[in-house]
Amino acid sequence: MGFGVDRVPTYRVLGSHALSTIFNTSSTHTTFQDEGLTKTVTYAANRILRISFIGHPHAPGGAQTINIRFVRGASTVLASFQLPAANVLNVESTTFTKIFFTSAGATEAFKVQICAQTSNTGVTSYGDANYARVLLIEDLGPQ
Repeated sequence: MGFGVDRVPTYRVLGSHALSTIFNTSSTHTTFQDEGLTKTVTYAANRILRISFIGHPHAPGGAQTINIRFVRGASTVLASFQLPAANVLNVESTTFTKIFFTSAGATEAFKVQICAQTSNTGVTSYGDANYARVLLIEDLGPQ
């Protein structure tokens, strides 16, 4: 990872996507659905990449565990985060992050997917003018 003049790490943002709308899963089941955040980026070989999702997911149907995963191209980068059961919308942002290494350079689409842990509960990924949902892809430097 590179360091600036004051020994502060410098990262390169490869891409980001922000939405200020609410996403609701289309039905109440445990199948992952595209959350709406997607970004295609080009990255070099032998790099350290970080994917982050900043959002406000909750289950409006009651206390429920929520699964969140990152997808890169056709591959799952992270099987899933499990957000503990909660039925209260937390207006504070929650950040989910995954760091991984690249072997070959590529241009690929990254996206966020969500679902409920248990059947019969929908999931909402909240967003409005004050609380955007954000997907961020960064290059942290060489391996």
